[in-house]
Amino acid sequence: DATAETAVAEDTKEAVEEDAPTYKEYLKNHTESENKAEPIQLVTDAKKVDEADCFVLPFTVAVEGYYTLTFDYMYVERGNKNTTYDLLIDGKLPFEEASTLRLPRIWTNETAIERNVDENGEDLDDINPAQVEVPDYWRTYTLYDKEGFYSSPVTFWLTAGAHELTFAMSNDFVSLRNVTLSPNKALPTYEEFLKSVKAKEYDGENVVLQGEQALYKTEMQLI
Repeated sequence: DATAETAVAEDTKEAVEEDAPTYKEYLKNHTESENKAEPIQLVTDAKKVDEADCFVLPFTVAVEGYYTLTFDYMYVERGNKNTTYDLLIDGKLPFEEASTLRLPRIWTNETAIERNVDENGEDLDDINPAQVEVPDYWRTYTLYDKEGFYSSPVTFWLTAGAHELTFAMSNDFVSLRNVTLSPNKALPTYEEFLKSVKAKEYDGENVVLQGEQALYKTEMQLI
């Protein structure tokens, strides 16, 4: 009911306002361990944010360790304002960087890029076409540090047992699906990656993509 939804929203706001460690401090509080658990599927089918602007997803962890978060999102109402959200674990903000996260809308060119030339036929800067939001676009997103200080996905330390993940949204313009927590796996070193690439034969042609001709973008303007 409306009273319960209001209470959830107020509790969420209080949880976000509580002091939380930085992500760097958060990582120091836990010991890294090899996690051989299977991914945890919190929700598969599309789920629209409720009237309290929250997704509350219960789940159970079999093996404690660091987990990364991946999910699909889609805007159900068109506009030019991005939804922001806070991620809560068991009703609390795990670290400062889990607050005021952003879900970018997806844009594309309304028309083809026009070639711009002067009176002598010399190329000038191309004319950027108007941008339109891509409708009904499901974007798969793995959570990274919003400031870009870390090259690896953000990880959450989860103990074995029952937990609850909350997306506290700024509005109800979004649907989620395929929300998954996956055991954190160490990335290969560059030497290991290079060795694996060299082991594969490649007989294709080079593909050159111009940055200004991006099919989809998360900003209305390319900077």
